[in-house]
Amino acid sequence: MERIIAQNRDEIMHIIRTSKNTQSACSQIQRQFEVGYIKAQQIINYLSMSPLQIQSQSSMFNDLIKIPEGFESLSQYFIARVNAGAELRYGLERVSCDNALHDRIEYEVKQICDFGVESYFLFIADLLHETFENMNIYHGPGRSSVAGSVVAYCLGITDVDPLKFGLLFERFINPIGVSKVQIDIDVEYDERLRIVDYLKQNYGDDQLAHLIDLDLLAQKSAIIQVGKSLTFDIIGLRILSIMKECLKNIEHKYGSEITKSAMNPPKDDEQTFRLFQEAHTFGVFNFESDEMRRYLKILQPSTFEELIALNTMYRPRIIDCIDGYTKRKHGLEAITYDHPMMEKYLKETYGVIIYQEQIMLLSQEIANFTPEESDLFARAICHQRPNQSKPALKEKFIRGGMENGYTEEFLEKIWRDWMRCGNYLFNKSHAVCYTWLAYKMAYLKAHYPEEFMHAYFTVNDKAI
Repeated sequence: MERIIAQNRDEIMHIIRTSKNTQSACSQIQRQFEVGYIKAQQIINYLSMSPLQIQSQSSMFNDLIKIPEGFESLSQYFIARVNAGAELRYGLERVSCDNALHDRIEYEVKQICDFGVESYFLFIADLLHETFENMNIYHGPGRSSVAGSVVAYCLGITDVDPLKFGLLFERFINPIGVSKVQIDIDVEYDERLRIVDYLKQNYGDDQLAHLIDLDLLAQKSAIIQVGKSLTFDIIGLRILSIMKECLKNIEHKYGSEITKSAMNPPKDDEQTFRLFQEAHTFGVFNFESDEMRRYLKILQPSTFEELIALNTMYRPRIIDCIDGYTKRKHGLEAITYDHPMMEKYLKETYGVIIYQEQIMLLSQEIANFTPEESDLFARAICHQRPNQSKPALKEKFIRGGMENGYTEEFLEKIWRDWMRCGNYLFNKSHAVCYTWLAYKMAYLKAHYPEEFMHAYFTVNDKAI
């Protein structure tokens, strides 16, 4: 790609500027330079992003980060913060000895620095730290694809370990397939305007206008969106207010040490799973509807991964998969795979594909897609409208699979199956975050039911 760009930059830029849309430019580049669709898309993304979109996003935050003495550049300071966070999250011994962890952090840092968004990450991390530590405002464990970033986890932007749950960085930042980087944050429903006031006081109204749109949207159920911009959203979640109120009740009755343990419960707590299995989930985020409680009784979840899967499948179109998933868990239906190789990626969900990340990993295994290409592949599979990239991606998938020894019949079947299920596959990063939030609420209710229910009704009465 670099060679083609170096030798033909002006000509390619002319094609991009004069074409009526990206698809037209892509087709012309394919024909003129004899490259595949994905390579043409990479060339367009590389040339059209770097001058404007990345610089405008990064420069917006560069002036907001004060680099301490002893650091020669923003990147050097950013890397030091990431390394310090890695030691806190994983421990010095693992950071020193785990090559996979080291390589993942190094790769993510390079991508973030190449995009020029180090200051953006540091801004969000500092905002969350300040609002929690000094303003006592609770925030969620993360939302959407950012949870696939180990760097975000090390900086405290998210609170789920991507390596533990097999979450993929390319779902968040794909150097060949995204035009901007966006991190959205969940905060307490009652405290969201305090964060806006904090931003005003510290950065001024003029600067704030570039960061966030202050028009409040209409209130809707438990989720209130406060601001939306080219940079981040602040979402108000009433459940975080309930959690904070509950923990305050627990501390008043039992002391601060008990509260600390209640904030970070073990993911295999027997009492909590009993609550899920008996469907005593009134007040538990995402698990309190009558139909969901019926599924909980049938499934009898016994692992955190099963809760993630159920939370994911309880949506239109994919909800029918719950029956087969449940039967397979209980041994009432055979767990089958189209190829033994697929078990490694589908065992967690009893052979049922429900996550976009599963498609990404399988395409890498079967057809030698790069992680970045596999993200584009998954996006195309999950995009059900006509898409010019699909024929080229299918051709590359079939060709790569056959080169790896898979039969064309097998590859065609896999393609058809994935096309049928693609529109309901879900982002696992988001599912893990919101299931962790629900699990923490269930833990509080299971162990401190009186304090939990008091908090639940107190917060909801205030809202009314």
